[in-house]
Amino acid sequence: MTVAEVRPYQGKKAIVRLLNGEVATVQIIYVDAEYEDIIVDVVQTNRPENYQQSGAAYAISVADIISVEEISDSPTTQTGLR
Repeated sequence: MTVAEVRPYQGKKAIVRLLNGEVATVQIIYVDAEYEDIIVDVVQTNRPENYQQSGAAYAISVADIISVEEISDSPTTQTGLR
């Protein structure tokens, strides 16, 4: 994806699918056009071993993102993730 495609999701909760097979529910805090990444709070992921530090924000390269899907806070939209 591109920064322009991801920018509308800034400040929103979304399911992000990455090239490495990770699927994560995140709160997108900031979309950084200069570094071409997004800063996120990870809510749930199928790869929890990648996120050991509780309460930390993480950067994800926009080039690694396959898709972003905005979600509501309804728990039924997050089935299959832990």
